[in-house]
Amino acid sequence: MKNLQSFISFFTFAYYFYLSLTKMLKPIKEVSFLKQLLAGEIVAQKSNARFPVLVLFENAQGENLPIKEEELLGKIMNGINIHLDSIKVLNIAYSFPYQSIAELPANAIISFGIQRKITQFPAYEPKYIWQNRGGYEFLFADSLQDISNSPELKLALWKAVKDKKF
Repeated sequence: MKNLQSFISFFTFAYYFYLSLTKMLKPIKEVSFLKQLLAGEIVAQKSNARFPVLVLFENAQGENLPIKEEELLGKIMNGINIHLDSIKVLNIAYSFPYQSIAELPANAIISFGIQRKITQFPAYEPKYIWQNRGGYEFLFADSLQDISNSPELKLALWKAVKDKKF
């Protein structure tokens, strides 16, 4: 008899917990942003977070950097005392949610292998020389894949970033 009472008590608790949980979640499901996110309509969301560096790359094959390129980027960032987890890395082949330079989440932007022009950015040449535009600094470089295969490009990139204050 005691087991039956325990079971009934537990079942009653679980039932009321379920009801209260569904009441709490119902308003969340009605938020339009969440509806869009769950439907896959939102690819990237702008935020007010700031980063020491914004790294841009373009890769139509996948949203993330390939492992070898991510490792190289990690070594570059570690060489200038910045942890890879503290920067923003964005594949512009998938998303570029910024309409103006002022919206960028960092004041230092390193662009690796971008083939198309982003109208808000300064000229893409010369490479490996910091360019200032409206208080934002841009460095354009070859793709991380090309850099990983070329000691000359590695040296050019290192010279450009080694003394930079982020």
